[in-house]
Amino acid sequence: MRLLLSTPLLICGLVSSLLSFVSAQCVTGTNSALSFDGGDHVRVPAVPAGILDGWQDFTIEAWYVQNAAGDLTLVSKTDPTGVFTYALRVNQTGVALYYGVGSGFQLVTIAVPALQLGVWRHLALARSAGFINTYVNGSFASSTPFSTMIQSRTADFCLGAQMNSGSPGQVFVNLNGYLDEVRVWNIGRTAAEIAASATSVLVGNEPGLQGYWRLNDAAGQTVTNSCLATGAALNGTLGGSSSVFTDDPAWSFANTAPIVYCTPSTGQANSAAASLRINGLGALGVNGPFRHQIPTTGAAANRVTLTWQGPPNTPLYLAAGTLQTNATIVPCTGSLDLAANLVIVGDFFSTPFPLNYQFITNASGFAEMSFTLPSSLLGSPFVSLQGAFLDLSCPLPVKLTAAFELR
Repeated sequence: MRLLLSTPLLICGLVSSLLSFVSAQCVTGTNSALSFDGGDHVRVPAVPAGILDGWQDFTIEAWYVQNAAGDLTLVSKTDPTGVFTYALRVNQTGVALYYGVGSGFQLVTIAVPALQLGVWRHLALARSAGFINTYVNGSFASSTPFSTMIQSRTADFCLGAQMNSGSPGQVFVNLNGYLDEVRVWNIGRTAAEIAASATSVLVGNEPGLQGYWRLNDAAGQTVTNSCLATGAALNGTLGGSSSVFTDDPAWSFANTAPIVYCTPSTGQANSAAASLRINGLGALGVNGPFRHQIPTTGAAANRVTLTWQGPPNTPLYLAAGTLQTNATIVPCTGSLDLAANLVIVGDFFSTPFPLNYQFITNASGFAEMSFTLPSSLLGSPFVSLQGAFLDLSCPLPVKLTAAFELR
């Protein structure tokens, strides 16, 4: 095994702490988000009392992009006359949680790090033990006293807006930006739980999960609730009706939250910033997986050489991706894990086959690793791998850039 390194000891701790954000779920199928233009919303009408409200403890979390200054709504539960259960608003410098008190409302203001407009941010508010603990991009931001019980009432649940008391049936404080991975819980999640799942998808049956909108529907008017406990009863609709109208947000594919994404058949493209090659195969912008027959004779017998090209002196690493066989594709749920010490595990391995996944590019931007596959693996079903590099402009600096397959 050969590595080209530059100051690895200084960066190992950084890599480990960033990878701790990622858990073992990855997005399969279509990956999308919703784009809001400042007049759009998603509505789940007449959600019964006690569903998505009536909490002592709770967690509300979502990925969002704010494109315009001012107060904008991420999620809300308010009746058509505008009477509050709650509404979560954001601006550039803080968060405001509005909550109902009888037919009126109060609010608690929460300070968070200044927001850069146009950039994805993960926000989580977790109330437990009399405090709302707020997390930004998986990291603790603040703790605010809050002992009020969120009142319970039948009301509309909205993404990207709230009902308007001044114009019954209408919405206002609309989001101008993007939403992805919206989750509502009836428990106060811990810092470790929030950090572990911030960049991964959920199964949908996690304890305390009450509503979960992945926003991966990609087409049509329906926004699917992926929480198994509440199911289709909490499916939403783009805009105010099932008909296409100007208050519908748009499905976005080019701009989605930095959730770990796996593609069982087509792989990820090498990016403009980094590329990964297997035995010389692959180039910037070229899609994987790269199916490569490993030679069984000669000087290069059973040898696999992985070559990275990326920003100089940058941490790079590999991630085990979806496992495939010649006949079927095994769902990648649970098979992608960016923890610091990874092994590739497949149905064709009698024991986990370890690789050293962490690389540091040298001053020229290259890192290389070679290893030998056991002869028993050649000709067997192949394993799909995905590459990643650190992109420090991302809220959570993990970005998939390449995929390839060995067989």
